[in-house]
Amino acid sequence: MKTVVQAGQTLLDIAVQEYGTIEAAFMLARTNDMGITDTLQAGQEIETPEKVYNSELADYCQRNSVCPATSETASNAVRLRIFTEQFTEQFK
Repeated sequence: MKTVVQAGQTLLDIAVQEYGTIEAAFMLARTNDMGITDTLQAGQEIETPEKVYNSELADYCQRNSVCPATSETASNAVRLRIFTEQFTEQFK
């Protein structure tokens, strides 16, 4: 399978989105012959092998069109756009 990178996404974001855990980022890096901190471009396609880590969280992302994305601002602060209060309540 392939996943299209959204603006501001990192391998960690895609790992959470597709597999429900950041642990999958290492598998994604190996599969796509890249480093865990490589910068991804919006629209880039990456291979996302079929593997189960945390299906409950991955299913939540799929059902609710959640695309976690972290990006650096001009001031080099990290901006996090990830989940809503509904998510927080559901997974406490």
